[in-house]
Amino acid sequence: MRNIARSIAIFTLGALPAFAPLPAMAVPGQGIDRLVDALALDEIVAVMREEGLTYGTELGRELFPDGTGAWGREVARIYDADAMRDALAEGLEAGLVGTQLPAVLEFFETGPGARFARLEASARRAMLAPDVEAGAEEVAALAMRDETPRFVLVDAFVEANDLIEANVAGALNANLAFSRALLDGGAFGGAVSEAEILG
Repeated sequence: MRNIARSIAIFTLGALPAFAPLPAMAVPGQGIDRLVDALALDEIVAVMREEGLTYGTELGRELFPDGTGAWGREVARIYDADAMRDALAEGLEAGLVGTQLPAVLEFFETGPGARFARLEASARRAMLAPDVEAGAEEVAALAMRDETPRFVLVDAFVEANDLIEANVAGALNANLAFSRALLDGGAFGGAVSEAEILG
């Protein structure tokens, strides 16, 4: 369920309406700043950072029972809010080259997208609480069982945008990259090979 919650960001960014492509051109920085604000990315980044720091701390305790000082500092560096926001903004800018940015801004500033973005941010914040996550899982299971109209719509959206495969592929690639980094750092003392990780 947490992976599904994390994919809401894909839902928000994937909600861009279809526009006729224009000749490739650089997207004005000011326009990207407005879009970042409209998408509530600062709020979403804050939640992502909190999720990452929590997970990093838990992982550090497992990997380094005797202390996690250096690990904690590195995790904090990786989950730097400004760096994360800049990376997302750069991704938006690169992805929006050749699109009608004014129409995209209208959709997310005053159109239906404005509500999507705020709900995205509040949902991610709420899902940090274990009881909220458990409650969401229960509600989702009931909706799936009863095939409610909302579930049918969400299911169609997930299928049309290939969100399950995208999340699985993203998780596997992230785990592989993390494991390779551990190998490079000598975490397993040569006892584990990349072939074993891939297997």
